[in-house]
Amino acid sequence: MRLQIFVALDMFQYKYILVVLLCSCFVRKEGDAQNKTVNLGGLEWSLENSSVKRLRDGKEIKQARSKSEWKKAYSNGEPAWCYLNFDEANKSHGLIYNASAIQALIKSPPKGYRVPTEADWLKMLESVKKNEMDLTAGIRLKSTEGWQLDSVYEKVQKNGNNASGFTARPCGYIVASGVHIAAHQGVSYWVATTSKPKGLTLARYYSHYQLIATQKMEGRYLRFIKTTPTEELMNDALKIDGHLWMPANADYTHYQNGDPIPYAETEKEWIHYCSQGIGAYCYKFFDEELGKPHGKLYNVFATRDVRGLLPKGWSIPTHDDFDKAVTHHSFRKCYFNQGIIEDKVNKRGKILKLGGVLDCWTECKEDNKYPNCYHSVRNGSNGSTSGKTEACGVRGIKK
Repeated sequence: MRLQIFVALDMFQYKYILVVLLCSCFVRKEGDAQNKTVNLGGLEWSLENSSVKRLRDGKEIKQARSKSEWKKAYSNGEPAWCYLNFDEANKSHGLIYNASAIQALIKSPPKGYRVPTEADWLKMLESVKKNEMDLTAGIRLKSTEGWQLDSVYEKVQKNGNNASGFTARPCGYIVASGVHIAAHQGVSYWVATTSKPKGLTLARYYSHYQLIATQKMEGRYLRFIKTTPTEELMNDALKIDGHLWMPANADYTHYQNGDPIPYAETEKEWIHYCSQGIGAYCYKFFDEELGKPHGKLYNVFATRDVRGLLPKGWSIPTHDDFDKAVTHHSFRKCYFNQGIIEDKVNKRGKILKLGGVLDCWTECKEDNKYPNCYHSVRNGSNGSTSGKTEACGVRGIKK
């Protein structure tokens, strides 16, 4: 299909589009590698060393093209990365990061991933060990090829058996003096801690691993862990007045215990669920394609269900919470430009075309005859009582 399009275009357009597609293919290739994971200790670990060059917020991590640039970045506390031996020919190994870059990636990781902590590494290593006294975990982490030894260590373990599936390849790293350790001799990975990052190192001449503190100009590779939906929610949350707000309206199809939430595809089904006191959700105009960009609309019974609509630790905001939040620019922008609910289902199950407003459930007591709905427009807001057949969005808060 694309080749046919190229033929129909003039030469200038052909060259332009070809360049764009080649660039996009390169980006997708890196992303595909990052998406490959292996489950170890109940965590999904990336199978490839990171090639991420930007933080989640779009800020670029500086490339160090020489030892002097690497040293300068260290002296200035600047996040930086480089290729092994500052040679792009080694790009297949992934990127070597300095400690400042890791600190930045801890705060702003790529979407869907996070930097592993010391607890994560220890949990993974425990799953790899045969027993508490096992000192051969490194063998099960190492790849089955590429590890070379000189004559001094010729009788010591060379390649690993990769029994874990982690596939740690000997890609080299940077020691405290800023000198690169050559490929085939070892590899070192960053470990996030509450203070300075640590490093986990695998060397050519021993079968275990070393968990060591960071020193001076050291540089290491990075393996990400894939985040769970709850962890990703924490990464994206809006921070307002000491509270965390969900960045978008709830979009859950199941309660937190795994039970499905009934989906009302028609007005008749919606009235049935509400009249029976059954939690349910629908889309505006009962049209899934039209309603998906705005999130799901829930009845009050779904918000009150003991099985939990929102993840543990998250709750339905109060009216006062909304009053405080909507004064913040980031919150209003998130609502009115991204998560706006333009319509809602009224007490009779009819869709109302509201436009430019926000309607979300607020916290209410079980014995309330009519639950509350927070109604907000661009130039004001108010609370209103709602009938039990109404549907509103849900935006959780974590206090």
